This record gives sequence, C-alpha cells and structure tokens, in this order.
Amino acid sequence: MQFVKISLPIAIFASLALVSSCSSTNNSQKVEAQTAPTATSTISAATQSDSSKKAASPANSVNSNVVPEVALANHLKQKGAKMYATFWCTVCNWQERQFGTEAEKILKENIRIECDPRGKNPQTELCDKINIRALPTWQINGKLYEGGIPLTELADISGYSGPRNFKTSRN
Repeated sequence: MQFVKISLPIAIFASLALVSSCSSTNNSQKVEAQTAPTATSTISAATQSDSSKKAASPANSVNSNVVPEVALANHLKQKGAKMYATFWCTVCNWQERQFGTEAEKILKENIRIECDPRGKNPQTELCDKINIRALPTWQINGKLYEGGIPLTELADISGYSGPRNFKTSRN
C-alpha cells in the first residue's frame, strides 16, 4: 500500500491549535504540518455544455441544485473511499465538519472507520491491518493519504468532476 502525506495548511493548524493533537494512533509518530498544495479547478462554460458531461452520474453532474459537499461525499462513497479516524481526533472532526451536516451523515454511515476500541462501532482490526499511522487517514483508489485534506484536494485525488464551490470556512 502506498502512503501519500497530505496535511492541513499551517494557517488552519495554527487557528485550530491542532499541530499534533491526533497525528498518530500510537503517539510515536507525528505528521508534520506543511503547507498543502493549492488545487485550483474551475469548470469552464465549454466543459459544462459538453454533452458527455450531461451524461455523468448525479454525483458528478454540474447542477446548481446539488450541494457540492453532498455530491463529493456521494462520489467518495461510490468510489469506496474510507476515512480512518477516532472520535477524539480533532483533525478528524474538523475534516467531517468541512462536509456540512447533510454530507457528514453520508461520511459517518458509509466512509468513516472508527479506529479506537472505545468509539462507536470500532473496527480496530481493520485499522491495524491497514497499518494506520496517522489520523485521519484517507484510503482512495488503493492509496493512503495521511492528515486532514481540503475538499478541493479530496476531489482531485478521487477524480471528482462535479461542482466545487465548497464552503470550506466551516469551523
């Protein structure tokens, strides 16, 4: 399994005081704060009118009525993505809040894997088998990505092509 380290931007760590609050399940390793690469993706008018895009699945279609966070959560669910987390991890909780209330339900029911035996519906054997070293850890397309990841980067990593006007200022 290949690991790719992605961390929250330093400004987010500083504002949330999360530099090392839950970076490791055994506290012997730390995921260092780094500036995450910025991902800028826009959908041009030509792309929106492309007939092949109109045939895309509802989660990936360009539709002003679709909440982008919900569409991304549904896309991640369809891709079989997993987010390994614990109930006490503040970065994990931040990551879930980035999706908003409606999409957070999709995450908790279909994507989130609890790695602490004291948590709700723990799957510690799976976390051990995958060798989770940092929290949260995303598993997308067979690769592991450590740390909190901005929604635009999750969209890029997973191949999401739907609306990207994410409300990333949630606390």
